[in-house]
Amino acid sequence: MKDYLLGFMEYCDYPSEARAVLSNTLELLYGDSVSADIISGIISEYGKSADMDYSLLFDGAEKIAQRIGISRYTVELLAFILLTRELRRRYFERGFSEDTYCGAVLDLKWKLLECYGVKGVWGTFVGEWLCGWFRVARFTFGRLQYEISPIGREYVGQGVSLKPEDEVVFVHIPRTLEPLLPEAVDRSLLMAKEFFADKFKGGRV
Repeated sequence: MKDYLLGFMEYCDYPSEARAVLSNTLELLYGDSVSADIISGIISEYGKSADMDYSLLFDGAEKIAQRIGISRYTVELLAFILLTRELRRRYFERGFSEDTYCGAVLDLKWKLLECYGVKGVWGTFVGEWLCGWFRVARFTFGRLQYEISPIGREYVGQGVSLKPEDEVVFVHIPRTLEPLLPEAVDRSLLMAKEFFADKFKGGRV
């Protein structure tokens, strides 16, 4: 697992301090048999289904954090990183590109940097958000992120009439600390339109 973790952090260009903290956390985790069993169980459940009960991860991270004396934010992020091996397999199994996978896992880095900036801890405090990537329900195209979800309310306008249960594409601007340029937005929207065309065939994209 350590080689995989180091390779993943290199792939996403994690800050050196974050790499040291996460590597140390992994060693402490696998040095405790109960914690090792918990993380193995989480990995096993994710291997069975992307729609696993993610409370297993959050509850497990809390127990591990208490046992090894590390912030739960750090343990949660580490747990998600260890699931990316299976996530990668799922992405390529579905025919998605390397760029699509990279966009998904880079969001873990953005949340890592956000957590350090807000909490002073290398980890994540928005684990529930990350679940969308691991359910393979959210995608990155260039500068923006997209997710199909029920609109949740009635909408009538611009020649469209939608019920709360109708699915639409939600757009999210990731906090990457990079400028959001108009041309980058246009490029992303065009990529997303092509990607979601089959899903909304006959409808508006």
